[in-house]
Amino acid sequence: MNKITPLLEGKKIIILGGGRGIGRATVTECLAQGAAVGCTWRTSQSAIKELADIASSEGKTFYDTQMDICDKASVDRGIDFLISSLGGIDVLINCTGITKDKAFPFLDPDSWDQVIQTNLTGAYYAVHKVLLPMVSNKGGAILNLGSVSAAAGVPGQANYAASKAGLTGLTKALSKELGSYHIRINSVAPGYVKTDMTAQMPEKLLAQAIDRIPLKRMAEPEEIAHVLAFLASDMASYINGQTITVDGGLL
Repeated sequence: MNKITPLLEGKKIIILGGGRGIGRATVTECLAQGAAVGCTWRTSQSAIKELADIASSEGKTFYDTQMDICDKASVDRGIDFLISSLGGIDVLINCTGITKDKAFPFLDPDSWDQVIQTNLTGAYYAVHKVLLPMVSNKGGAILNLGSVSAAAGVPGQANYAASKAGLTGLTKALSKELGSYHIRINSVAPGYVKTDMTAQMPEKLLAQAIDRIPLKRMAEPEEIAHVLAFLASDMASYINGQTITVDGGLL
């Protein structure tokens, strides 16, 4: 019987924000699919150590570094370290993101700036940093984690929705600009996922949200990670400039 080759065998993948939630699930999925993984974290050091220990016990290639996505110098250092450790880069997966939800009349400039800086400007820093290595490598794939909030709008999330809509626009523009360099860029827009973000929602609001989902449940982080891993693979070699919605039918 022929052995089935893992989906990401031989790929060198950098995952931003890999310490928890969807990012952590994506690290686990990419390692399971045969990739060598470099991962960044900001505060979740203990969770990353656990991932590193698991990867080591299974003979997987895994590196990590602390990085602040809002600080360009930190992004440059972190990505340089991971590219050097991995010996190159084939795929960048950006799973960083924060929310600071407030009704718009009470949305202060600091809450606006922090969300835009983390979710959108940070993506600019990271994508800009990996372009030259990918061009030199004559190809690559970039994936951004968006949100259905960008398309549907959610009350109290004007800053978050704007940042994720910006990621959609960035993805579309760069798909046309970078395609001639054999660099694909796509985004995945999850709906409600079992993460720290949704755990902070009031129980009544969360129940109302789940009731609007045709599948009547939230997604597991692994279900988003499966889609990201597919888009990172050569199986998705002709998918470019798309936002793949993974929301259980919510929209």
